[in-house]
Amino acid sequence: MSYQKFTKDVGLIGFTNLIIALRALLILPIITKLLGAEDYGTWAQIMATISLITPIATLGLPYASVRFLAAEKDKKEIQEGIFSVVSVIFAVALVFSLIFIFFSDFTSNFFGGEKILVYLLAFTLIFECLNLEFFDIFRAFQKISSYSFFMIFQTLGEVGLVAITVVFGYGLMGAVLSLLIIRFTNFLIMGTLIIKKVGIKLPNFSRTKEYLSFSLPTIPSNICSWIIRLSDRYLIGFFVGTLFVGYYVPAYVIGSSIMLFVAPLVFVLLPVLSKFYDENRINEVKAYTRYCLKYFLIISIPSVFGVSFLSKQILTILSTPEIASQGCRIVPLVAVSSLIFGVGATIPIIFLKKKTIVSGIIWIIASLL
Repeated sequence: MSYQKFTKDVGLIGFTNLIIALRALLILPIITKLLGAEDYGTWAQIMATISLITPIATLGLPYASVRFLAAEKDKKEIQEGIFSVVSVIFAVALVFSLIFIFFSDFTSNFFGGEKILVYLLAFTLIFECLNLEFFDIFRAFQKISSYSFFMIFQTLGEVGLVAITVVFGYGLMGAVLSLLIIRFTNFLIMGTLIIKKVGIKLPNFSRTKEYLSFSLPTIPSNICSWIIRLSDRYLIGFFVGTLFVGYYVPAYVIGSSIMLFVAPLVFVLLPVLSKFYDENRINEVKAYTRYCLKYFLIISIPSVFGVSFLSKQILTILSTPEIASQGCRIVPLVAVSSLIFGVGATIPIIFLKKKTIVSGIIWIIASLL
C-alpha cells in the first residue's frame, strides 16, 4: 500500500468515525430533551450492554479475521476462514440472546425499563455480532470505501429512525427497535455482497483452532477494556440510579471525542502493518507508526484543552442545563485519559507479534486498577 492510498483510507475512515461520533451527539439531545435524563440513562446502559456482550459472543474472531485474511491469497482458505467464523459467531450469539430472554425479568428491572426492551436487545445482539465480522472482512481486504459506506449507512439510519420513533411518541421502545431494524438491514446487504464476492462454502472448521488460539486471549482484553470504558454506567446506575447515568454519560461522550483522532489511524494501520510485518518490511512498519503518532499528538493535544475549557457550554447546547452543571467536571478527566490511550494505540507491536496473551494481561491489570 502506498502512502497516498494509506492517507486516503485514513481520511475516509476519519470521516466515517466523525459521522459515528455524531451519532452519539445527535441522539443525546433527542433522548435527553424529549424523554429525559432517566430514559437516557436506560439507553446508555443498553448500549453499554451491547458493547460488553458482542466482543465476548464473537470470541474475538473478527479481530483474528483481520490478522489472518489480510495477506491470504487462496480463495478456498478465504472461504473457509469467513464461513467458519460466521458459523461460530452465530451459534455463540444465539446462546447469549436466549440467556437474555430467559432472564428478561431480572434484566428489565436492572435497566429500569420494560421487558420488551430486553427482547429487542436480545435479537439486536445477534445481528450486531454478525455485522462485526462482516465489517472486519471488508477491513481485512482493505475495502475501506465499502466499510465506510455501511458504517455511515448504519449510523445515519440509526439516528434517523431513533428521531422518527421518539418524535412520534414510541419512546424508548421505538429507539431500541431502531437499533434492530438498521442492523438487520445492514446484515442482509453486506452478507449478499460478501457471498457474491467469495461464494458460499460449507466450513469444515479446519482453521478454527488456529483462529481461536489467536482470538480467545483477546477476550480478557475486550472485557477489561469494557470495564475501563463502560462499567461505570452500571456502577453509577446500581449505587445512585439511572438518573445519574443520564448526567454522567453525556460528559463522557464529549470527553472521549478525542478518540476520533486515533480511531481511523488504528483501523487502517492494523491490516497494513500486518502485511508489512509478515513480509519482513520492518522499516515501513516503523515509518508508518512514527508518522501516525506525530499526527495524533499534533491534533489531539489542543483538542483536549478545547473540550475541557468549553465542557459546560457544549453540554448545555447538546443536552440540558441540569446535565451540564452535573457533568462538566468529568469532561477533562476523560479527555486526558483518551489522549494517553491513543498514544499506546498507534504502536500495535503486540498485535503484530501475535502476543495477544500479553495484551490480555495488560488489560486485566488496568481493569483491576
